[in-house]
Amino acid sequence: MATPHHHSSSPVMTLSEEEIADIPEPTTTTSHTTQSLFNPSLDRYPYCIVWTPIPLITWLLPFIGHMGIATSQGVIHDFAGPYYISVDDFAFGKPTRYLALESNLNSEQLSRFDSVIKNGAKCYRSKMYNFFCQNCHHYTVHCLNDLKFRRNRNIGIVEIAFLMFIYGKYVNGPVGFLKTWLPFFIVFGLILFIFLKLTRLF
Repeated sequence: MATPHHHSSSPVMTLSEEEIADIPEPTTTTSHTTQSLFNPSLDRYPYCIVWTPIPLITWLLPFIGHMGIATSQGVIHDFAGPYYISVDDFAFGKPTRYLALESNLNSEQLSRFDSVIKNGAKCYRSKMYNFFCQNCHHYTVHCLNDLKFRRNRNIGIVEIAFLMFIYGKYVNGPVGFLKTWLPFFIVFGLILFIFLKLTRLF
C-alpha cells in the first residue's frame, strides 16, 4: 500500500494508451484452461487477487500488505505509485497469497474481466497515489466494482482485505505462509522478549 522501490526481476513497465488497448479480451476461458495457466513460478494467477507483504509495515501489522489483480491470462496489474500501473512486475516482490475469483463470476463477468482491468488501469494512470485514501486496494476494488462483483452493491477496501486475510490461499503452501508471517513472529518475539526483560528489572 506504500510507494515501493521496484525489484529488478523483470523490466518496469508503464501503461501507455496503446499498451492498455492491447490487453487481450478473454474468449471462452474454462476452469481447465485457467488451471493450466496458473503458474506461481512465473507469477501467473488468472482471475485472482494477489497480495504480498510490505517490509516493516506488514511485519508490525500483518493484515496490511500490497494488493493487485491479475487478468484472465494471469498477468498481475497493481497501482504501485503516482500515476503508475505496474504490469507483470508486482511491487514488493512475488505474491505470497492469492484469492481466486473465477468460481464466483458469471459468464458475463468472465467475458468482461480483462476489459475492467484495462479500464481501471486507464483511470488510475491519472490518479495521484496516497497510502491512506488512494492506494493499491482502491485500484483493485475499482476493478471489482466495475465488474459488479457483488452484483447489487459495491465492495470496499476493508472487505477485500478481510476476504484476502481470511480466505486467501498461500502460494506454495507453507512457503507462502512463512513469507507472510515469519517476520511478524520474529518482531513480536523480540518485543515480547524485551518486555519480559524490562519487567524483571523493576
